Amino acid sequence: MSLVSHLKADPFQTQQTAREVIAAMSYPGRILAPGLLTPALFVRSFGPVGTRISMTTQARAMIDEVPLGQRHTSIPEAGLVVATGSEIGALSDEIPRGSLSHPEEGALVLILVDVLDAGLPPDAAQNGTLRFSVTGPGVNGARGFTVRGLTDNWAARRAQANAEFPMGYDCVLLARDGAAIGLPRLARLEQ
Repeated sequence: MSLVSHLKADPFQTQQTAREVIAAMSYPGRILAPGLLTPALFVRSFGPVGTRISMTTQARAMIDEVPLGQRHTSIPEAGLVVATGSEIGALSDEIPRGSLSHPEEGALVLILVDVLDAGLPPDAAQNGTLRFSVTGPGVNGARGFTVRGLTDNWAARRAQANAEFPMGYDCVLLARDGAAIGLPRLARLEQ
């Protein structure tokens, strides 16, 4: 793991990353093509200097470049939370949801998973793959996707955390190959 300064980051690359993630959040459940996003690019784009960030040990081990300048803190104090899919279920209750008067204080959560796909792999039952259907603003009807490397209870805990709109947290699922899905707090998931 190497450390990279924000001053050395390519501003065009971080701007492109931000645009891609914002587009993913605008169309929940639509998979961003593999290779466009890495955990380091995400953190660099959404965790500028001074951002309160909480990164689990497992997540940090998966990031090849940790940008400098963030204020590392505990999950309840973070504006950006980075965790693996195997950890996120246990951490969901700690993630900041904001308040009625300040919903913008809800965290942005990056969840690192193994695989994201629009289809259902033939060995889904044997390899721990979960299938979700996404509905809500930005989705015409419903959109389905599968994910491997995410705890079974995460969707229910996310729904509970986001039940009192406008409070809640937004998240992005990011696979090892760079495929990503945006899930704003208003997006509903069904298994």
